[in-house]
Amino acid sequence: MAALFASLTASAEDGGLFLQDQVLADGRVVVVAEAPLEPRSVGSYSIRLYSGANPRYPFDNFVTGIVVDRDGSVGRVTLDDTDGDGNAELIVITRSAGSGSWLSARAFALENDNIHLVARLDNLEPGQDPIQLLRR
Repeated sequence: MAALFASLTASAEDGGLFLQDQVLADGRVVVVAEAPLEPRSVGSYSIRLYSGANPRYPFDNFVTGIVVDRDGSVGRVTLDDTDGDGNAELIVITRSAGSGSWLSARAFALENDNIHLVARLDNLEPGQDPIQLLRR
């Protein structure tokens, strides 16, 4: 399932808060963003889903969203069919701020008008591939 990466992308490596939007294959738009006013090393991020009904104004029709705790900074967001059901999950990968730079990954299903956690991995070593580990 292919996704188009939009231009509203900022990352922790740039020193700013993470913000990324993606257009899903069905036209819906998902946005992942770290929360302002929180420390970079700990806090939360939001996942917001929009209908994408009007491509000229993709953020006009909010559908649902969740707020998720984080221990570290969001470093990468991608789509991958980790469970082999033909539907891509939203994968959010964070990196801890401590000396170990441990990785964590969470996979979220974007089904109909719902977002829900389907898998979670914590305390991965920096060289490990979270997406490969999430695949079943």
